[in-house]
Amino acid sequence: MSIETAANRKSASRGYQYYCDNKVKSVAKIDDTHYSGEVSGSGNTPYSVTINLEHPKRSKCTCPFANGHKVCKHMVSLYFEVLPKEAEEYIRRIEEAENEREEFFEELPYRIEAYVRGLSKSELQELALSLIGNLSEYELEEFALYHLDNDLEYDFDEYDCDEDYE
Repeated sequence: MSIETAANRKSASRGYQYYCDNKVKSVAKIDDTHYSGEVSGSGNTPYSVTINLEHPKRSKCTCPFANGHKVCKHMVSLYFEVLPKEAEEYIRRIEEAENEREEFFEELPYRIEAYVRGLSKSELQELALSLIGNLSEYELEEFALYHLDNDLEYDFDEYDCDEDYE
């Protein structure tokens, strides 16, 4: 486990951005596994940060988020400053995941079409009923008005249930 992997996704991402924005103002090596430094926050006050490479959750920061037990963006930015190759690896993994997600969504319509075409009539009916059962009231109304062949001339706007009646 590293500082970056011990942080939640948002803290890791913001920490990387702080690293890229040169928010790390100072770094001091304490020993082979401990570093301290100052990292600018979103305001004017820099935060004092100490990271522990062996035990990331024992790292410290004076920001309110860290609160003595959470890995914050300031810790992540100091970590990347100390180990820039880890920052390169982090962004490589993020870009790879984004590419995979993009590819997944590009091929998704084709996968759905193949799945639906492979269903039997009864399976397709069950799927349709299940999907229709999850529609909101508005979506169900739209579905009914568009797909059902009926002579229903009901003015849905005539009766506004949200009005207060006296």
